[in-house]
Amino acid sequence: MQEGGVHGAPRAPHALVERAGFADWMSRHERFGAVMVCGGAGCGKTSALLAWANARALNGETLVWLTLDSALLHRATFWMTALHRFRDAGLPVDEGLTVALERLGSGGEHSLPALLTRQFSPTARPVTLIVDSSGDACVDAGLWDDLVRLAQHESSVRIVFTTRRHPGTTEIESRMPTTLAVSPPALLLLTPEEIAAIAEATNAVVSDHDIMRIAEETGGWALAVIAELGRDSARSAGISAGDAIADDLSRTPGYRGLRALSVTASIDDEMLERIGIDEHARAMVNRGEELGLGWWDDSSPRSFRMLPPLRRALREELVTKSPDEAARAHLVLAKLHLDRGENSAAFAAAVAAADWPLAARLYRRGITRATIRRSSTTAAIRRIPNDALRTQPILMFAAALDDFASGRRARAIRRLTGLLLVTQGRQRVTRRSFTVDDVWAQGIIALALRLLGRYDMSAASIRRVHSMLERTDDPENEFDDAMSLLLSQSAVSLMFADDLDGAMRVLGEAGIDFLAEQPVLDRVRIHGIFALVHTQRGEIRLAAEHLDALSALDAPDGLERSYLAVPAAIARARVMIEHGDGAGAERVLSVTDSHWATTELWPLILHTRVRALWLASGTAAALRALDLGMQEKASATSPSSAMSVMLTMLKCDLLLAAGRGSEAQAFLSASAHRRSRRLTLARARIRLHLGDPRGAASVALAALQSTALPRDASALAVVAAAAGMHMGDSDDETAHRLALPLLIAREHDLVTPFTVVPPGDVRRLLRSAPDVLRMVARVSPFHAAPAGVELTAREQLILEAIAEGSSVSDTAASLSVSANTVKTQRRSLYRKLDVSSRKEALDEARRRGLL
Repeated sequence: MQEGGVHGAPRAPHALVERAGFADWMSRHERFGAVMVCGGAGCGKTSALLAWANARALNGETLVWLTLDSALLHRATFWMTALHRFRDAGLPVDEGLTVALERLGSGGEHSLPALLTRQFSPTARPVTLIVDSSGDACVDAGLWDDLVRLAQHESSVRIVFTTRRHPGTTEIESRMPTTLAVSPPALLLLTPEEIAAIAEATNAVVSDHDIMRIAEETGGWALAVIAELGRDSARSAGISAGDAIADDLSRTPGYRGLRALSVTASIDDEMLERIGIDEHARAMVNRGEELGLGWWDDSSPRSFRMLPPLRRALREELVTKSPDEAARAHLVLAKLHLDRGENSAAFAAAVAAADWPLAARLYRRGITRATIRRSSTTAAIRRIPNDALRTQPILMFAAALDDFASGRRARAIRRLTGLLLVTQGRQRVTRRSFTVDDVWAQGIIALALRLLGRYDMSAASIRRVHSMLERTDDPENEFDDAMSLLLSQSAVSLMFADDLDGAMRVLGEAGIDFLAEQPVLDRVRIHGIFALVHTQRGEIRLAAEHLDALSALDAPDGLERSYLAVPAAIARARVMIEHGDGAGAERVLSVTDSHWATTELWPLILHTRVRALWLASGTAAALRALDLGMQEKASATSPSSAMSVMLTMLKCDLLLAAGRGSEAQAFLSASAHRRSRRLTLARARIRLHLGDPRGAASVALAALQSTALPRDASALAVVAAAAGMHMGDSDDETAHRLALPLLIAREHDLVTPFTVVPPGDVRRLLRSAPDVLRMVARVSPFHAAPAGVELTAREQLILEAIAEGSSVSDTAASLSVSANTVKTQRRSLYRKLDVSSRKEALDEARRRGLL
């Protein structure tokens, strides 16, 4: 007699792997007398059950497997086969039951229920009966009555049914409402880990990338997975499997309608209606799971997903043999997606239909709604032929953007240059009124100029766009949707051209109240750009208000790492830097890492990243990071003059903080932007550092007359006040010059401008403003080094001894000098570093790279 095992099991359809999720679900439902495993043809019911049954058999359990093929549909043959397998399993069989089965049809059926109850009495050895349906064929009603009765009453048998039907559609569920557990079809979908295990077991040569692709394309549907893991190659095996299924179906009524449905991956009732398939194709879809054509998911609305290899085969045949029919189906699909607000899907369908005006209109709509970087849109853009790109400038622009994002910079520049020639040729110099297409064309010109590095021309083109808008006929209110894109891109162009006042004007054109009525992604875009421009101006408190408003939005998952989040990440990091949190700013900026290679905002990212590192790790580390970042971007499109000046100023700041004033002067003199008015602050600071307070004050005060930006005005006023203090200005004169930076610090929460002079100067300047002095203390690593700092060899040794924690006597002994000499040299060191304690000396020395 055998103990345990699986008796009558079919041959495994493929290599069996552990199905942890399925096994766990079965274990959690052991208390039920019956289980129904739901899933369409090819979903892996049999293989999942075999793996589960084999694992149970290893624990000594007995399982009997009966496949409901045509030979076992009748009550007598089913139970006679079952009893035969019970004997093989070493289970005792009631002879009276055998006799009753032999007499079934001539009176034996009356005693059968009682005999079955006795055969499977609660005291008998437990057994699991697996009833595997091969297609939900018509089963003897008496047999179903027997199985239901055994499951509902206490017995030694547990019954596991399989069905191709969806939960909630079988009669047996209504007959066993409390004793039947029904598994969801999704339970059978293979995970990437299970696909990898099958690949290993079948010696399929696939990469991790292939595994993830197969999981995504097949949805975990077992038949599709096995087809994709074929011997020759995953993709060719998948296609040949699909071809075989399509060939079998080709002679079936409804095949042509099913082929038309291959244009979409997910089919719902409205799609069936719109595409206009006949009742035969509709019936095939309704019975799709039973026929092994795919599976129904539980989305809303409920939709059918065709088996991926089959869909590929049908779509290839449709496009090859009936291109007009394929185009019509794709066009219907595009309009349906458009009605549903599914812009990316509509765009992809319009491209497949080769309806280029519609594709251009949908891309315009998508670019305004922040959907242009979805993978489906990118794939569609790459399928657009060059002839179509030349007829639709917005699609040419889309292709150029895709080239930039993919690192194909040379091709992107060629496309943009050609785009400018085509688009500018269509623009008229003077018009009394303009169409929506005119404005879009001018906007494309502005963006193309910016991406080509022609920033001043781009800003001028943006100003023309806003002028044209006032005379544009927009009957469909297209620019209502485009407003957030228009305002944000205009602000970026003007910011790159150093017109921060203009950037604020265009952002404020519609009024902040208009944001409340915009989609969440539009609000994310505008709040982020608003915050960025405010930080560029030095209006930290206003930037923080926009960031708070952005944080309060119910934004979709993953948005924080998208390209839309980059401006806000830069702004948030800058606000944290003003509060002295360099490490926190570095963490916030990490979300921009994946965009570093392609974003045109890289100068702002680099500037903010270096300042965060400076605050957290010191001057030397920040200088290295700045030089490395500039080297990485050496082959990129040159930044605008304003951005280059910003980075030049940062390098000067770092050199001055390290006490390398002469080097800062040489670097500035060699800069291509050395005459820029924006570098006036650097020139004034260098003069002050090199001992020319009169020259520093003259330069700073002259520039202050024409500067309205809070950041620049505050820094220039601080330099002028410090220079005046060194020249002997009275307290009243110093207070007068400090009035503006103090007002800005308190109104805008902006304190880093006070670090443009040494900490000793700051302490003297802010003696009467302790609140601001406390604010400045949080960004102390930014302080400029005192002028004329140059350590002697002995002072350097004293500094190193302090860093090692040596006492005065230990230092004196190691240098063979007296303790008084060491104390004298310490005082000289402290004076040069403008500090008053060991800790301050070490902090200052590390900040300037002396340790």
